[in-house]
Amino acid sequence: MEVGDWDLAEFVAAQMLDHDAAYGGSHFTSARILRHRGNAAGALREGRSSRDATGTTRIGDLPELKQVEVMLSSR
Repeated sequence: MEVGDWDLAEFVAAQMLDHDAAYGGSHFTSARILRHRGNAAGALREGRSSRDATGTTRIGDLPELKQVEVMLSSR
């Protein structure tokens, strides 16, 4: 996160999930926040949700998906 306002990012991620829990970007954002907060289990769960949701929309070449794969493999 470039700006460093993790509280705002967490609020926005929650709003995104409330709006569309099937959207992979919502889970990706949540995974990054949870990882930053030191919640490895939550980050892993959200990373998997992001990967699964993104895979179903056939946009697997996104840089964000590659970041999720790195997060999941570094566990």
